[in-house]
Amino acid sequence: MPWNKYFEERNTYNDLQNITLKDPAPEKTDIFWVDARIIDTLREKAVYPRLSYDRFYDAVLKLEEQENYDSALVLVEKKWLRYPEQEFELMKELEYLYRKTEQFEKSLDLFELGHEKGYFFLLHPNLPKCAPYVGFERFNDIVKTDTELRAAAIDSAQTIYEIVVPDNYDITKTYPLFIILHGGGSSLEKAKERWIIPDEIKDKYILTYLQSYIYYDSNTFGWRSYDERAREDIARIYDEIIFKFPIDTSAVYIGGMSAGGTAAMDFAINQIIPIKGVFGVCPGIPQEFDAESLERANKSGLKIMIVAGENDHYRPKQEEMVKVFEQQNIPYTYIIIPEMGHDIPDDLSERWLEAVQFFK
Repeated sequence: MPWNKYFEERNTYNDLQNITLKDPAPEKTDIFWVDARIIDTLREKAVYPRLSYDRFYDAVLKLEEQENYDSALVLVEKKWLRYPEQEFELMKELEYLYRKTEQFEKSLDLFELGHEKGYFFLLHPNLPKCAPYVGFERFNDIVKTDTELRAAAIDSAQTIYEIVVPDNYDITKTYPLFIILHGGGSSLEKAKERWIIPDEIKDKYILTYLQSYIYYDSNTFGWRSYDERAREDIARIYDEIIFKFPIDTSAVYIGGMSAGGTAAMDFAINQIIPIKGVFGVCPGIPQEFDAESLERANKSGLKIMIVAGENDHYRPKQEEMVKVFEQQNIPYTYIIIPEMGHDIPDDLSERWLEAVQFFK
């Protein structure tokens, strides 16, 4: 089959997945003109290895850091079909670059294509990222479709979790439990990447990573404070964990970033499960934050450690919380990292270990 026959017969990646290569592959020196989708097919036949996704994405980010958005866009448009497993992530990258280069109609086309595939992007006229699109007549219909897809996904989603046990796990021993909540617009997998486990914790604790049922877009999630469904979910998950694993229920701790930190505060202060220590990274104030709940939490022996950036926009809320902790005599530590904003600190592992030592 002549190579140009591929272009005549197929024009989408999914269709190309069904093609069977019958002719010998060309020499690698001749491959430069072959469409990215053809390279995908060749790669699957072990003919032509692709550039790793990480290397490709790092190159895109480097161009963006240099504010060279035109070159970044050319790179993503040229290569994104080579990475079908990251399709949605790269659709979001394309939208960002179209927005940066003021190609707003292309962004709207991309949203519509994503919706056809079942993706949703968390679109709303009041969101800053959507400001350039508000004046386009079709944007209202796009927002409506996006909202419907997201609502349907949330309705059918569940709070999920993943357990990590020590390498030397011994079922005859009991272990403290540390629960980790991702931030808003994140996921369980991203939390695992960011929360690098100190050896002192890895060898002695059972860890549980949770992922909220609340979709932000098609591959990120978030938490709400005073969320009855989330409270029911974490109570159920906690019961499942202590049934399956030898947990020391007097040594249960929880940590989270941003919205995850706020949810962690909520679960602990309102005693949804018996938590002894909260490690909040740039958290906000939980919605149910009253003297009565705090008094009960204090009697339960709760300790709280907050780590935040000097420029964190949640600083005023954190300082408000700290004043209440002092009034209620709740043991706490509040650490401000100079020049950091609303982010995970580079030394998170050390801070995490510091929190564990404080809780003891």
